[in-house]
Amino acid sequence: MKGQIWSMDFVASVVILALVLVPALFLWQDISSNAGEQKKILDMEQRVLEISDALANTQGSPENWTNETVALPGLKGSGVSLSGQKISMLNETSYQRLKNIFGYDFYISIKDVNGTLIMEKGKAPASETVAISKRAAIYNNRIVSIEILLWTQ
Repeated sequence: MKGQIWSMDFVASVVILALVLVPALFLWQDISSNAGEQKKILDMEQRVLEISDALANTQGSPENWTNETVALPGLKGSGVSLSGQKISMLNETSYQRLKNIFGYDFYISIKDVNGTLIMEKGKAPASETVAISKRAAIYNNRIVSIEILLWTQ
């Protein structure tokens, strides 16, 4: 009889432990998954800011980049204005090459204050998780908006 009581206590302890541990493990897995997703989103948001800053404020890397040599595109000319030549080169650079440089799928548009489209490159987002950045710049003596969207599929 004494052995049976010990066995019943042991079984009850194991059942109680399982009732506590199993939900805790599921909760831990959910928290870990959400933390990983949040890190991806933060990385993508940081990257979109870096790219939009490079497009609006630098000549790119290298400074005299071409479709074949571009490491990071920049649209600024020698002065404060965007370069029409660099905008054309960006538009001519393949989507896949730019995706490899940016690290994400993307959409870029440059519009004047009236909403007139000057350049558009990329695809519409295929995800609900999109990082967006807008920058103001000067092009042909007009204020323009450079918008870039990044996402992962």
